[in-house]
Amino acid sequence: MIIVWLAGMVFACDWFIKRRIQKNYACKEHKLLFKGRICLCKLYNPGAAMGVLKNHRRILDTVSISSILYILYLIPELMKRGNRIEQVGIGVVLGGALNNCYERLFKGSVTDYINFPKLKGRLKHIVFNLSDFAILIGGIMLIAGEQLRKRN
Repeated sequence: MIIVWLAGMVFACDWFIKRRIQKNYACKEHKLLFKGRICLCKLYNPGAAMGVLKNHRRILDTVSISSILYILYLIPELMKRGNRIEQVGIGVVLGGALNNCYERLFKGSVTDYINFPKLKGRLKHIVFNLSDFAILIGGIMLIAGEQLRKRN
């Protein structure tokens, strides 16, 4: 089952990277890669993306758990459709959502560690993690897969 495998891989990869960052980086320590295009750093985010709802923990936890339950609800339907793009998308989203939710619930915050300092405007100040990218890419795949399915 590709969905479970992908969710597990995203969860495990980000969990491993977060542990390495937590162990090997001090807060405010930065390591520039690729001529300064990528910055590795450690940031603990108690909220959702960009710190949203950081002061409303119960709401954030409820939304996080509800989102994961909704994703789990969608899986049987996506397995019936046979659309591989949607299946990959939901697996990737699930892995990212589970990892960030796990950290938020059991550690109180999510570890973010990658930043793009050469981007323009506010984007250069945002710090991400692999799960954030998985949720974004998986969401795009879900939309693309749905559009392809509608055309057929």
